[in-house]
Amino acid sequence: SRWPVVINTILITKIKKLYIYIFSFAVPVVMLYIIWSKSNIFPFGEISNLRGDLSIQYVDLYSYLQNVFQGKAGLDYTFTKSLGGGAIALYAYYLASPINLLLIFFQKNLQLFVYIASAIKLGLCGVFETFYLRKRFSELKESEVLLLSICFAVSYYSILQIQNLMWMDGVYLLPLIMYGVWDRLEHNKSYCLIFTVSASILFNWY
Repeated sequence: SRWPVVINTILITKIKKLYIYIFSFAVPVVMLYIIWSKSNIFPFGEISNLRGDLSIQYVDLYSYLQNVFQGKAGLDYTFTKSLGGGAIALYAYYLASPINLLLIFFQKNLQLFVYIASAIKLGLCGVFETFYLRKRFSELKESEVLLLSICFAVSYYSILQIQNLMWMDGVYLLPLIMYGVWDRLEHNKSYCLIFTVSASILFNWY
């Protein structure tokens, strides 16, 4: 039968087209692994990865969201907030990132969740920057696109803001917003800009 050959050919062709996206995601993730492992930072060492606001504020918010997933707290009203109160605004301001759904799988290890979420967000920075550059600057070589995407993903700002992990949703969505602006100006299409700005506001009010 020729079908296996045809299927393999199609898969190989698609992989070749997607390899730049795969690398733009994987390289920042690997670089984060190298940085944290060489710096003796959890989960590769004894230094906590909960620094700054992550340790004094955000980890408690993640713990609260875990309680919501487990049915121990609610978004409409919860006593885990000070003396009690509504938590919908709290959720919208800090916790609405879709990546936070991964908290379901890290019920007993928030530090590991922070590492996984940090890696995913850096990877998405690379992927979405690659998408923007390929659409906006089609004259760039793929090697140039990959290099620029990696630089964006592991920029000083991105690495520094891991300690404010909520802010990273705005960083990885920025290339999509820039593409939406360009698409609106170049092709008079607004749907991408509307969708990406709405997603940015929804995922991270920061």
